[in-house]
Amino acid sequence: MDQNRIFTVKEFARHLGGEKSLAEYRVRYYLQQGRLKRLANGVYATVPVGVAPESYEPDAFLAAAAIRPDAVFAYHSALDLLGQGHSVWWTCTVCTARPRSPVVVGRTTIKFLSHPKAARTRAKARSSGGKTEVPWTTEVARGGKTLRVTTPERTLVDGFRELSLVGGLDELVESMDGFATLNPDTLQEILGAYDNRRLWAAVGWYLQRRLEDLFLDGSILGNFQKHRPRSRVYLVPGQRGGVLARDWNLVVPAHLERSDRGDDDAVDGGDHGS
Repeated sequence: MDQNRIFTVKEFARHLGGEKSLAEYRVRYYLQQGRLKRLANGVYATVPVGVAPESYEPDAFLAAAAIRPDAVFAYHSALDLLGQGHSVWWTCTVCTARPRSPVVVGRTTIKFLSHPKAARTRAKARSSGGKTEVPWTTEVARGGKTLRVTTPERTLVDGFRELSLVGGLDELVESMDGFATLNPDTLQEILGAYDNRRLWAAVGWYLQRRLEDLFLDGSILGNFQKHRPRSRVYLVPGQRGGVLARDWNLVVPAHLERSDRGDDDAVDGGDHGS
């Protein structure tokens, strides 16, 4: 038991030779002894010696993976696992085929969400032999486990799509600035699947800001611009005021728009098309 800090009853039963009833009996005993902490139905964490169960905070990422083995860590959780989270974020967000109510693990709330429709459609097209391959994901090691996480490219697109799940625009930009490379072809593949002009403009605007340090040629921006909105939209839905990045028909917060290109204009707080 001590070798697996977070485990399911099924895993414990296999460890005991397949006896589920014995596993359930021992779990109840260890719970009474304060040696285990229940995280969700059938999922438990081993409590370190000398620590009170009520104050113990297990690793939320490992807990989420145990609760939903198909978990794909996304949004701010992806930034964290990829080593680029800029601020502490007390929400662990995973995409799963079986969403459920949130689980609180210490100070962290685990949210279980559906995959974006475009990702589900692409996964269905790639599935073979009963196995579904989740697109635009990679693997990271944590606590002796292998976790699946969205790639930097999908994390960027998903972040612009759901800014509230990455801690807001500033957090997304500052975190993504930590990645030394981004693949424009992969970004275009994802954006083509998501089919949203605001996202095309948002990603193009972001790449334009980082062309030099990503070692990208400005010619790559042409295809992104072809898909930009026909009328100006706000980068942050509901935003009031800002600066118009004319290359993208995108109104962005003034502090994030570089004025040295001379292609921006102040925008009042009125409503504009999306």
